[in-house]
Amino acid sequence: MATEIAIPFRVASNGTIAVQTDPGRQIAQHVRSLIATTPTERAMLSAYGCHLVDRLFDPHDDTVEAEVAREVAAALLRWEPNIASSVVRPVRNVTGDGIANIEVQYARAINTTIPTAQSANVNTATVKVGGQVLEAVHG
Repeated sequence: MATEIAIPFRVASNGTIAVQTDPGRQIAQHVRSLIATTPTERAMLSAYGCHLVDRLFDPHDDTVEAEVAREVAAALLRWEPNIASSVVRPVRNVTGDGIANIEVQYARAINTTIPTAQSANVNTATVKVGGQVLEAVHG
């Protein structure tokens, strides 16, 4: 079973670096990282991420929603070949609290190197623009 550094980076209770060994949670970490990263933030991989911060002050209309969905889906396809996204959908926020949500439904891609016993699970991650990620894993 593969071991990855846990995201967000932290120190475990025993003083070592916290790690994640669950394949489903690793995939969720990858989705969160990709969506929450703005291109140029990663020094050695400057194209990695999504330009969502650039859209913070765009009007909330169908065109912007389609562009956001297309960009996130393209980034997942490019940077996470082990993930098959089925739905990328901005969620309209009617409360007016200034938070934008993106719902991403994804599953482990077929013929992938990530080991897991359950390849048909669909998970939903809601990412709030600004970095906060809410996640509901359905299995």
